Formats: sequence, structure tokens, C-alpha cells
Amino acid sequence: RVIVKLDLSQAFQTTCRALTLDVFSGQATRDYACGFRKGDTIPSPAVLSRLFGYVYPMRSVVGKARYHDSNGDVHTVDSKTGGHQGDPFEMLVFCASIHPVLGSILRGIDAACVAYADDIYLTAKLSVMLPLFARLTRDVPEDTGLSFKMSKTKILVHRDTPADDVRQLASDMICADDSLSDLRELLDTDGVFVSDGIITVGVPLGTDNFVSKYVSDKCRQISDDVDKLDPLTDGFVHYQILRFCQATRLQYLNDHVPKYDLTSQQQAHVDVKITQALLKKGHSDLWERWSQPDRDWLTYRLHEAHDHGGFAITPNYLTRISAFYTSTGRFLTWGGQLSAAAQCNFFPDHDLTDPDTWNAPNLARLKQLREVLIRDYKCADPPADAPASQQQPPPPPPQQQRQRQRKQSQDNGVLVLAQLNQLASASAPSADKTVTTVPTQRRLTRQIVQNHAPFVALRQANQQTRLGE
Repeated sequence: RVIVKLDLSQAFQTTCRALTLDVFSGQATRDYACGFRKGDTIPSPAVLSRLFGYVYPMRSVVGKARYHDSNGDVHTVDSKTGGHQGDPFEMLVFCASIHPVLGSILRGIDAACVAYADDIYLTAKLSVMLPLFARLTRDVPEDTGLSFKMSKTKILVHRDTPADDVRQLASDMICADDSLSDLRELLDTDGVFVSDGIITVGVPLGTDNFVSKYVSDKCRQISDDVDKLDPLTDGFVHYQILRFCQATRLQYLNDHVPKYDLTSQQQAHVDVKITQALLKKGHSDLWERWSQPDRDWLTYRLHEAHDHGGFAITPNYLTRISAFYTSTGRFLTWGGQLSAAAQCNFFPDHDLTDPDTWNAPNLARLKQLREVLIRDYKCADPPADAPASQQQPPPPPPQQQRQRQRKQSQDNGVLVLAQLNQLASASAPSADKTVTTVPTQRRLTRQIVQNHAPFVALRQANQQTRLGE
């Protein structure tokens, strides 16, 4: 089996508007190459028909798009296809438009397809994939007005199989079958067949070396961009850009890369780079003369939250824990809402209510992180439930009692984490479940920063009354 990554060219701007209107109305007004005939019902969510009156005025007339050239002059162009990328509603319109077409083409074929916006991923045997790919290159442009970027196509083969051998096998099949002639461009492009990995929606999927190199390149780009900000003279603007634009760039990868040992060193370089840039901007070259204890203390203050007197730039080696735990926990909760058949597709050989069956890297890492949070960051299991007969809802406490309970919770500082076997059924809470939801990333990050052992030691070694005063 192979995994194929496809990319559509200028997807949002070139989608056929007649197709969009047919999908939202639920009925085909013409014949489609994918199989729909005029008058057929196009399978689509019923809720889309309620938006037809909103979509029709935007898709039934020629729009006027304005833009500025390099000289600042204003120009207009006619907009006859698709919509404007950047409009939040366009993501829904685009996905809804192409989904029935892809589904019709794939019906009855032993292949699986996952698509996110204009990125399409297919998996099947090579003998099935090539005819399917050839049909996609013919029918998708005809029905949707879209075209594939053949130069960006990636075909991932098993790591134990040389990519050149699979390329030669594909070449023999394409040359022997005239119906596959549209795929000859794949043979003329270098780097199409790979065995080390591919990038899937911004996340590296492949060997350890491939993942490590990708993250390393991203970290190097961030470090270079941090250096480019040095000429800024406004310290506040410099801080804001570093905090919101640079320090957060790795969070998406932190959500989805479970093998932290592959990326720890690269992310540490980014954390040091951002810290040094802030210290240099605030104290010029004086910061290099500080003693190590003073430098450690000020670095900690950069990482501390605003309401504790810090600058709220949390290092990646801490935020990646909360980012991965919350995103994977919510993914598990989403999986619990799927049908049994869909769960078998997304979680094969896994029982979402039994963590002992979790062998996938992301779910195994989730179990490890929960143990780390309980052991090192003052998190805890839900309290044991009382028998159902003894569970009586307490009366609403008065205002003073409510404030006292809130203060005790803050003083206690313990974050209760849901049991992993209850996350998949969090949408159906019952009386015997105390906690079934995943904490927000912000709440979990705060818990980690407040209980990180080196930070605790720094607070104890630098007791000050100034902040309280």
C-alpha cells in the first residue's frame, strides 16, 4: 500500500460556482463526470439547503475584487469562480462543494481518503491507486474547475521498500496502460516517490530522522526570524511580536508530534533564542554580565504569568505538555461521539474506553503525560464517588461560602484530571462521573508553570515582599 498526498492549485478562487449552488440546493442541474446526472439528488447535509439563499447572491453574479499593486494603485478584476480566500465561510463552502464529488469517485473502490481543505490524502494498493489517481485528474477538473499541482504530489511507500523500485513499478504500469497517460508527469518529476516521510497538514509523518529534520528546519526558521526583529526600537512592540508571533509557532507541532525526544534539543534552542532576544532588548549588553542565579531568576520571570508579575512567555518544553495533552484528549472525546464503524476506521484495534488497548503513539503518549502530570505537576485523579444512593446535590452555597470554596481551591492548587477511560464518553455525563472533560490548554499550562520544580526552587530562593506591598 502507498499513501498519496495531493494538492489543489488555487483551490478557493477557482471552484465552480454552479457546483456549489447544486450542492447547497441538493440537486444536480447538469451531468457530472463523477456520476451525478441532471435531476439527481446530491448527497449533502440537509442544513446546507437553509443557507442556499445566503450563498446564491454571492455565486450567481460576477464579483469585483480590488487589490493594490506595488505602487499603491488600486485595480479591480472580475471574480467569476470560487470565493475569496480568507473569508471564514469560504472554508465551509469549499469543503461542502468538493466532498460529494470525491465521495462519488471513491464509491466502490478499495481505497481510503481524508481531505482537509485543499489537501487530499489517499491510501490504497499501487495497482488501485494509479487508476484512481488518473480518474481524479480527469473528473475533478471537469466537475469542480480545480486542478492538481502534480509537482507537489508525494507518494509515500513503506520504509522497507526502496522508493526507486516502486517508481519503476509505477512506470511500467503507466506505460502499459493508455488510460494512465495523464500520470506520466509523475515520472518526470524528482522526489515524488519517497520512503522517509511526507508532510500531512503541516505535521511530519515518517521516520524519526524525517520528523527530526523537519522540526529542526522549522526551529532554524524561527530563530532567523527572531534575529530579524532586533532592529525594532520599540521594546513593547518587540515583546508583543515575540510573544504572540514567534513563541507560539511551535505549538501546532507540539499538538501532534508525540516523540518529544526527537525535537527537545531543537525547541530548546528556540526558547533560549527568544529569552536572549528579550533580555538583550531590555538591558542591551548588560545581561551578559549577570550572575547565573540572577539570569535564571529573570528568565523565570519572563515565563511567569501576568497576574504573577511575569511576561507570560511560556517555554516550549512546558507548553508542549499541555498542548499535546489537551488536543489529544479532545481528539479522544471526539472519537467517542463517532459510530462504531467510524471508530474502527479512525481507531483500528483500539477500545477508546480501555486505555490498556491503546498502542497508537499519540494515545500511548497521552497515557504517559497523564502520569507525568500527576507525579510532577500536582494533578490528581477524580475523588472516589460515593454510592448512588448517597449522592445528593448540595444546596447552593451562599456568597461567602462560595468565595471560601474558591479560595480553598486556589490554596490547594490541585488540578483534577478525568480518567482516560471516561474521555470517550464525556458527551454523556452520568452521576458516577466526577470529571469527564479535558482542561483547557491555558489552565493546564498555568498548573505546569506553577509546579515546575526548577521554578518552585527559584521562588523559594527569591522570596520578596515587594510584589505583595
